[in-house]
Amino acid sequence: MNNVFWLKTVNITQGVTPPLVWTKNMKAELARQIAKTAFELEAETKTSPNMPVDTGNLRDTMKAGKTNSPYTWEVSDATNYGVYQELGTRYVPARHFLSGAAMKIADKFFDAVAGIVGGKKVGEKKTELIFEEGSTE
Repeated sequence: MNNVFWLKTVNITQGVTPPLVWTKNMKAELARQIAKTAFELEAETKTSPNMPVDTGNLRDTMKAGKTNSPYTWEVSDATNYGVYQELGTRYVPARHFLSGAAMKIADKFFDAVAGIVGGKKVGEKKTELIFEEGSTE
C-alpha cells in the first residue's frame, strides 16, 4: 500500500463587491450561471489543445456534475490517471488541460457574477490546488 495525494479541487477566486441585498432572482440567476459555466468548462476542457488523447477515454469521461448545492458544481473525469496528466509526474510532463481551461473561462465567469449582483471585480484572481490523501489499494 502506498500513500498518494490526489488532486481534489482547483479553486479560482476573484473578489466581487457584494450586493447590498440578495434577491431571490439574484440567487437563481447565480445558480444558473454556475451551472452554465460548469458545462462550458467541460466543453473547453474536452477541446483544450493540452488534452492528451490516446484512446479518448480521458476526454470522453470529462463531465460536469451537480453537487448538493446549486452554487457548487464539479468537472471531473472517471479515470485513475487524469490527475497525472493534469499535474505531471517525473516521467510525464504536466498538461494542465483542466486548470488551463478553467483559467481561460474564469474572467468571463467573474464578469457574469459581477453583472448578476450589480458589483464589480476587485483584487487579484487567485488559483489554489487542494489535494486529498489516499492510498493505491
